[in-house]
Amino acid sequence: MLKFGAYTTVGGVLTPGVSLAQAIVTDTKGIAAGDVQLDVGGTRIPAYEARPEAPGRHPIVVAISGYLAFFGRHLKG
Repeated sequence: MLKFGAYTTVGGVLTPGVSLAQAIVTDTKGIAAGDVQLDVGGTRIPAYEARPEAPGRHPIVVAISGYLAFFGRHLKG
């Protein structure tokens, strides 16, 4: 008799098993990171910057969430 059970998904299919939530911890060795303010068209937008500590040219990724610059307002969601 099964007293305790859980289902997890594998490829979108429910499978019996134990599902444990765990925090993801990122190693910050060699990374400079912190809160910054971006000036966009006269509006200051709070942002988070993470970059390599080593000097040089590095590729970048910009992710903008919950802000429409077209309308100049924050989205509430």
